[in-house]
This record gives sequence, C-alpha cells and structure tokens, in this order.
Amino acid sequence: MTIAPRSKTLGFVSYNADEPMSNITKEELFYDVCVLMAGRISKMKKAGNGQMDSGAIDDLSQASFQIYTALSTLGMDSELGLINLETISPISENFLREKLETRFLLWSETAFNYSKKMVDTHWETITKLAKKLIENEIVEADTLLKLVGKKRAKPKIPKIL
Repeated sequence: MTIAPRSKTLGFVSYNADEPMSNITKEELFYDVCVLMAGRISKMKKAGNGQMDSGAIDDLSQASFQIYTALSTLGMDSELGLINLETISPISENFLREKLETRFLLWSETAFNYSKKMVDTHWETITKLAKKLIENEIVEADTLLKLVGKKRAKPKIPKIL
C-alpha cells in the first residue's frame, strides 16, 4: 500500500493473490466494491463532506463498473436474475433500463452503508495506518498485518442484493 503517486493515481493498494483469480463470487465482488468506496468515506469522515475532492475518481469508476457488470453481465442480482444484457443488445436500449438503474443505486447505497459502518468501526486502525503511510509512504504486507491483524472477517452479503 502506498500514498506515493504512480502514473495518474495519487496512491494505491496492491493485491498480490497467491493464485490468479479466474472466477469471482458475488460476495467477493460486493466487498471489493466496499473497499473501493472506503477511501472516499474515510476522507469524508476525516475532513468532512465540504472537503471532498477528485482523489477517489479511479476507485469510484471501478466500483461503478463492477456493480454494473454484476447486474448486467454476470447475473448476480437477486431481482434481475440470471441475465447477460450484452448477449441481447439488439433488443431496445431501454430494455430493463429503469430496473437496472434502481438495482444499481441499491447496490451502490448498500455498499456505501456497509463501508461506512466498517470505517466507523475500524477508525482507530485506519488512523494508525494513515500515520504510518505519512511517515513511510509505503506499508508492506507484514507491517499492514501487524496494524490490522490476521483475523479474516466472514461477513454475509446483504440478502437484498
């Protein structure tokens, strides 16, 4: 994890999985979206809504893309069901548009609320990590694990999704 600028980003978190992921579950996708939103939420908690800036644009773009993909391509939404709109694109461009927008906003709001709850719950740890990043610009995995612990959460994805 770093706060040092890299190309067009101001900083980033790098995930190095032991095995390449060829498949992603609905839960993994949802919690990836939550992680992408957590940076903006942390900034809002620290500085207030009036200090919102463009720093989270890449994270918000990726979160939006992942939600849309879950709904429109991967058949992961409980209400839209097992659909892949890319395969039926010759149908009217308004096909399921309103329902898709409604479900998109629900997923986004649900991820935001979950992320906010996690940020609030773990604020002390987030603050310690931020101080460490300011001191060193980079936090390696071993240091990160010392700060956050090795306990893995096993949350359940909200049933409304």
